[in-house]
Amino acid sequence: MTMIFCRGCGQQIHESAVACPHCGAPQKQPTSTTDGGVPDGVIKWSWTAFLFVYVWSYFNRLTNLFFVSAAVLVIFYIGTFFGFDKAAGLANLVLVVIAIITGFKGRGWAWKSKNWESIDQFQTVQKDVASKSIKWGIGIMITGALIAVSIELVPSIYQGFMAKRASQDQAQ
Repeated sequence: MTMIFCRGCGQQIHESAVACPHCGAPQKQPTSTTDGGVPDGVIKWSWTAFLFVYVWSYFNRLTNLFFVSAAVLVIFYIGTFFGFDKAAGLANLVLVVIAIITGFKGRGWAWKSKNWESIDQFQTVQKDVASKSIKWGIGIMITGALIAVSIELVPSIYQGFMAKRASQDQAQ
């Protein structure tokens, strides 16, 4: 007879108890499944998996996905650097497809990759991580846009400054 602690009040109860006899807190969620052992309510779009495939796949112990997407990213960078436009374009397309598939399938894979206490715990963690990943994604895009604008503006500002300085030197 194995005893566990209630998720609600902390009292010891039998491991097969559906609800705590002391406080009535449910102990296990019903586990009707849809996608090969994944409970209902788990399969949804994952912004974290979509936006951050590499980091997400690493932390969810999906090493095959991590290495395949990282290898395609390396091919993209090598193709871009050495002027292999077709290879870089194809690699970029593959990266987009990987991100979309991971966005759709990510939550199911995350459920299967770890031993979650309950569906509620899984949902809470996924919601928290998704909120943070969207904020990080927006921050990265804004930073990239600011860098791109700076790269365009700084040379023209510098040239204007140097032209003004040259005209001042000539006037003296």
